[in-house]
Amino acid sequence: MKLFSKRKQKTDTPSPSRRKRRTVRQTWTKTFFAGSPIITALILVGWVILTILMAFTGVTPAGIQVLPDQVSRVRVVAETDFSYISELQSAQRIELEKQRIPPVYRMNMEPYEIFRAQILELLEGINELEIETADLESEEKLEEVEGFTLAFEEHTKVRLNREDVLVILARSETEDRKTIIDNALISVRRILDGGIFDSTNAVLSMDPKNLNFIYVQSETGQIRRLDIQSQDEAFSSLKRDFTYFDISQDLNIALSRIMSQAIKPNLKYDQALHELARIEAEENAEPVRIDVLASEIIIEPGETVLPLKYEMLLAYQDFLLQQDATYTFSLGRSFWEKALITSLLGIAVVGYLTLAGWSSLTDNRRVSLLFLVILLNIAITRLILSVAGNSPELFVMLRYMIPVYLGPILVALLINQRAAIFVAAVICFITSLMFGESFILMSVMFVASMVAILFCKDVSKRGQIVRASIFGGTTLAVGTFLLGVLNNVSWVSIGWEMLLSIGVGAGTGMLVIGLLPFFESIFQLTTNITLLELTDYNHRLLRRLQLEAPGSYHHSLMVANLAEAGAAAIGANPLICRACSLFHDIGKLVKPEYFAENQRDGENPLILQNPSMAALVIKSHVKEGVSLALRNKLPGIIIDVIKQHHGTSLITYFYVQALKGKANEHGNEIRVEESTYRYDGPKPQFIESAVIFFADAVEAASRSLRKVTPQSISELIDKIFEDRIADDQLSECPLTFEQIKKIRNSFSFSLLNTLHSRIEYPDKDKAKAEAENGNRKKEKSSDIQSLQSA
Repeated sequence: MKLFSKRKQKTDTPSPSRRKRRTVRQTWTKTFFAGSPIITALILVGWVILTILMAFTGVTPAGIQVLPDQVSRVRVVAETDFSYISELQSAQRIELEKQRIPPVYRMNMEPYEIFRAQILELLEGINELEIETADLESEEKLEEVEGFTLAFEEHTKVRLNREDVLVILARSETEDRKTIIDNALISVRRILDGGIFDSTNAVLSMDPKNLNFIYVQSETGQIRRLDIQSQDEAFSSLKRDFTYFDISQDLNIALSRIMSQAIKPNLKYDQALHELARIEAEENAEPVRIDVLASEIIIEPGETVLPLKYEMLLAYQDFLLQQDATYTFSLGRSFWEKALITSLLGIAVVGYLTLAGWSSLTDNRRVSLLFLVILLNIAITRLILSVAGNSPELFVMLRYMIPVYLGPILVALLINQRAAIFVAAVICFITSLMFGESFILMSVMFVASMVAILFCKDVSKRGQIVRASIFGGTTLAVGTFLLGVLNNVSWVSIGWEMLLSIGVGAGTGMLVIGLLPFFESIFQLTTNITLLELTDYNHRLLRRLQLEAPGSYHHSLMVANLAEAGAAAIGANPLICRACSLFHDIGKLVKPEYFAENQRDGENPLILQNPSMAALVIKSHVKEGVSLALRNKLPGIIIDVIKQHHGTSLITYFYVQALKGKANEHGNEIRVEESTYRYDGPKPQFIESAVIFFADAVEAASRSLRKVTPQSISELIDKIFEDRIADDQLSECPLTFEQIKKIRNSFSFSLLNTLHSRIEYPDKDKAKAEAENGNRKKEKSSDIQSLQSA
């Protein structure tokens, strides 16, 4: 059984050479995928293809890109011939046909016939009265006339006075009286046949003289034109007719007064017949069909989208959706135009990143993060557009729910603000294409994203993320208000849109908080929020360091203070320096007693070891630290600092010891390999790592100063910096000489204030005894002087 176990162990454990080859292969693969331009190009091509598919496939060229009664920011051109029935113009035609139907009036001649009979009766009565009163005296004659008048008024309701009857009796002969009355009735009939309208009738909204009235006789169907007039005009016509009668003036007046009672409006509006005629006209009206030719402009940018234009746009959309798969999936000209624009945008992105020289974007993880965030924003936008569907009202509300600053905030927290501005520009541009090239909307969204990015600077608490997002939403709300006022949108709609913008801002902040851990884990990036949480001294690794390696813990605290101040001096990230400094020496937890700062009794076990073995133990704390960091799931940036905080610097003490004792006991010289006494590296790769690299060396060396003075500290710092620079430890770090100068000054200031000396506090009892002895001496001296003077 033991033999089998040994063989199994021997088989499962790879040889050092195999392990080295596997490590080299893994390192090469990781390096290739992390920084290869080929992978970057593939990521970019994949992003362009996915953007085109997600943003523009299935969106018709005539999709909801504009709103009715608002100024259009886009141009929509018909890609093919189509026709449609215009409901708006058909409704206008129907209304016009209905308006052409004249109002229907009924002419009522019955009151005239009754009046005529009453007048003929009056004529007979006057003739009889003339006979009866022929022989009577004047007074008696007047009484008879008065009685006849009252009786006739009561019987016929025709107003009649005594003077008019007397005038008719006196001014007309019996044989002529019938002719005069007939002529008067003919005049009345002629006027009534022309039609008399009531001036208070609201149906006649204009002067009837400007209208043509046609009389249709219902029995025979005979048609004739009417010359209608008002009641006052009819009175004037009657008087004018009577002037042509060969009668006396007083008889003319009396006759006009009697006959004018027949002049009354005889045209009555028949609403039922009028509506029936209008309904018949509506049923007979033909719908209006509009023919649109290919390349005809449906909507022009800068013009108000009137209802007729909007109807044409919706008709175009319906036409395209009813066509074959080419239009169903929107692979028409508009799709290929936007696909071309997106492809050109991809080329522009490559050129911009190349010219900008972003060293932080050479890592394909970060490039993948940028494009994934953009795709996430596009997916959310497309989802909102799909929910809106063909409802303009819903579209108006949902378009302000697009979290355009979601991606920029994520990138600002995970990478930097400059990359976030780039992401914001790309997202807003593609969003504007999805909305139909609405560059005004793109500008408002970009400004809102910029405000959100601005407030993401130095974020260290999760509440600050929500604050930044709310400020972005508030900016979008202000833009919404201005656009609404310019486009004459109702105040209620503006209010709802502003509330939605601010609400989506708060929701976006919460969504960012939820997505941050996911992106940090997938792309191995660390935000300031996570770093701040790691600076908690109650972290289990820091607690272990306090208890098991207190010297190393104190050293880490001092390095953290130095590095944080140095990073602040050159504009780097102080929080990265503090968090990474606290964990940079956790590898010493494995063998804390082998490091001088943890040796309480003053004995160093490494002194008794072979120099090469001692150097191996010293170097091992880097590997052990990486192992501990991985097991405790510390962020990648801390692991990088653990690897780089010594670079490939030389372990000088044991290297010198090896050079001194390079002859063995037989006197043969032993070859000393310098690489054996150098750390495995890598060298510092970024500015914060270089700051910690120098802070670690300066803090450790400052412990060896016998006398702390500004000159000694300055000389120590200068020597360490010069040695590290001469050793080519900064060859892979973008640190400038000006920044190095500022870091030196910061370290010098911090060490002088940290290692300053204090005055020695005197012993209270000793000081009291010395004071008493001094007083005795003074008293004794004064006594001697008194005796001498005496």
